[in-house]
Amino acid sequence: MVWKGLKIACPDCGNYLRIKVECASAPKKTLAEGPYKADTPLRRVVLAFKIAKGFQADDRAWDRQFYAMNATLATRILNLLSQDAEKAIDCIADASEKFEKLGMKSWSLSAVLKFAPEWLQSKVSHAL
Repeated sequence: MVWKGLKIACPDCGNYLRIKVECASAPKKTLAEGPYKADTPLRRVVLAFKIAKGFQADDRAWDRQFYAMNATLATRILNLLSQDAEKAIDCIADASEKFEKLGMKSWSLSAVLKFAPEWLQSKVSHAL
């Protein structure tokens, strides 16, 4: 993909604005078609959250809108849980169950991130 930068002076303040212009002949970037590939721990954790929230695994519109934000939070959850995707998926499932029991219909991965230390502590104390 070829990008050319343009500098245009703002008529109000005189500062230069930088604008990226895409070459018209460059192909448009699209998400891959076909089945959703959860081939990394990060993708598996984001997919688990997506399914827990009631979305289809292959919902590409959700991916375009929410994947980047949730991938950042999923990375933090994985870091907290020693990069163990299975623990992170179990944590999301348990958090989902807890939030639904509390009547919370609108919960996010940031709520799971706040719940994760408590969840991890309960798993450690049960193991002893």
